[in-house]
Amino acid sequence: MERIVYRILADEDHVLTRQRRHQAVQGKSTGAAIRPWIACVLLALLFSIQVAARSWGLAAFSGSMLLIALSLPFLGRMLERKQARRAVLGKSEADLTATIELDQAGLRGRDAQAEVSFGWPYFTKARSFEDGVLLYDADQHMRWLPHAALEAGTSEQIESLMREKVADFVLMHRPKR
Repeated sequence: MERIVYRILADEDHVLTRQRRHQAVQGKSTGAAIRPWIACVLLALLFSIQVAARSWGLAAFSGSMLLIALSLPFLGRMLERKQARRAVLGKSEADLTATIELDQAGLRGRDAQAEVSFGWPYFTKARSFEDGVLLYDADQHMRWLPHAALEAGTSEQIESLMREKVADFVLMHRPKR
């Protein structure tokens, strides 16, 4: 089997896509990780609105509640993007670019700071999406391998390799016919 080579730019969009694919694997919607924080803010808002409702009346209270409910999905997306932006802040494109090679022996990766190599037993699960593969290691770190970043190899070769080498492999999309 030929080696599969990725050249990945781990920019803000890459970080966001990795996080969203992980949420899909976990069965969570976007922003699910920040719901407890949002709940605390909502309770504080509800308390202040309740105090204001006594002087404003029921219509203002109902309107405020509707506005808060409608803004929650947007708040989750906004906080998610801010977190991704913070992950790549201050790094140059060279610092964010990595080359990852997959073959029968395992995964090898290198970037501006380091070079790593892992055998297949180190990887505990893989989830294949239409646009890439999310690979989990024994330390629960995630590697997002987008098909758009392939320099050598095909998505079919990747799926075949993952089926063979990773015990917990799941196809998260319908196979191409």
